[in-house]
Amino acid sequence: MGRITKYSDLALKAAAEMLESSRNQSLKASVIKTVLGYDLRQRELAVSNKGERRKRAERKEPGKSRSEDQKPPSAANSLDKDWSDVKAKLEKEAKLEQNFKEAKEEADTALKKVAQLEEYFKVTHQLIKRVAPSAAAEKWSGYAAESFEKLKSTAPELLPHLFESMGFNLEELVLMGQ
Repeated sequence: MGRITKYSDLALKAAAEMLESSRNQSLKASVIKTVLGYDLRQRELAVSNKGERRKRAERKEPGKSRSEDQKPPSAANSLDKDWSDVKAKLEKEAKLEQNFKEAKEEADTALKKVAQLEEYFKVTHQLIKRVAPSAAAEKWSGYAAESFEKLKSTAPELLPHLFESMGFNLEELVLMGQ
């Protein structure tokens, strides 16, 4: 890093503590971005100060010029490359985090659907246990219609699945009804 003052040292220590203690990835990314931006500005300032000192020295001694060995290296180019590498890694991490969130939401939705289906199957099972042994064969169609109405009123979104599991093609049934 460039010149370190007691304030910048305290700020860097605070940033390190934030990075260690925080689980918020966007906060970590913004802290890293801020620290790297500060470092880049300090290095650019150091390079420009060296250039100004060199110009002042050349004005004082016009006959002497620097050789190629004494010229400052292009720190800005290496910093730009480092900065772009870090930026690419942060973008990749953010994308992975977003993909993880989406996958977690899909898993949560699937778990909710499974729990809902389990509850519906429990209700259906209880109906069958209660009705089937005591009912005469002639009354089964009435009980089936009653169970169908109960299912239709409590879980209408399951009806297409019920028809498909029974082998009915809903598109054909709709066309036949018209």
